Amino acid sequence: MIDKLIQEELYEEALSLLMKKDDDESIYKRIVCLYGLKRFDEAFVVSSYALENTEKFYYDVLCLHISILLELEKDDVALKLIEEELEMPYIPYQYDNFLNETYNMLYKKKLQNSKSFNIYDTCSDEEIKDILIKEREKDILLIALDQLHKRNIRLYLAELKYILKARDYKNEIKVIILELLAEQGIDNEVEMYTNGKTIEVSPTSLTPLMEQLAIDEILDIIEEKVTDKDVSLFNICQDLLIAYLASVYPLEVEEDEYNTVACALYYAALTNLNIEKDLEEICKLFEVKSDFVYPYYEEICNLNTF
Repeated sequence: MIDKLIQEELYEEALSLLMKKDDDESIYKRIVCLYGLKRFDEAFVVSSYALENTEKFYYDVLCLHISILLELEKDDVALKLIEEELEMPYIPYQYDNFLNETYNMLYKKKLQNSKSFNIYDTCSDEEIKDILIKEREKDILLIALDQLHKRNIRLYLAELKYILKARDYKNEIKVIILELLAEQGIDNEVEMYTNGKTIEVSPTSLTPLMEQLAIDEILDIIEEKVTDKDVSLFNICQDLLIAYLASVYPLEVEEDEYNTVACALYYAALTNLNIEKDLEEICKLFEVKSDFVYPYYEEICNLNTF
């Protein structure tokens, strides 16, 4: 009966039936009711008690307690609590996603609300180094890297080299780092893991991503071959091209690949827009063979750009 009342959002009635019960499940449901009634201060008191005294419903209470903290605008408390939980050796999979997503949201919000989001000298060197080594959220890394434009990048070489050699950072982040190193005249070779192998590159000898000749040439091919001048379709092709070039950087697309890559980009953009067209017909339009196009198409579709 209580479950049905909660399901129907009749929280007052459900709460009246739960007040005299003190088992773990009833306490958890009492928190659910208080949260549903937006009685967050009361819910906070009960959930704080439950966190210390319940085992069976610990993670259910924990996630609800964090939601309550957010409603009470106690972001710092919630962030600290999540950090402690994420250090635990095991978290049930059904709660892990909530904790990680909430952590990323709060951490990003903390950075954006701080003066360091706009003022380059607010974060200490150690704070930026800590972000570079520990953070994987793209937007947060971009904020930290953006601060390096006005700092002596040599102070961060160890952390930046670590990212370049690591396998779990996206290549687009590594591209930004290489361009930062080149910007400040770092011409010593550095190791970079890309395309399944580790290579040595000299930052100052590389062509900046957005200055690669392939960008204009490939986009011109698409514009020339495609008669339907759909702006949104062309924009998707452009975004996919930049993402693809970043994913293979510092390698560059060779001139004899331009048509093949252009065809693959166009087909991938159609896929993104749920427009069905025969690949063979598209290949005829671009004067390439589908056997060569499809590997590029798969690689572009796997960029997590969609």
